[in-house]
Amino acid sequence: TRVIIAHRPSTIASADRVIQLG
Repeated sequence: TRVIIAHRPSTIASADRVIQLG
């Protein structure tokens, strides 16, 4: 996922939260 949205640091942070919750 990080690779796809690597251009959006903010989105990466959000994705990390989702991954942790998941």
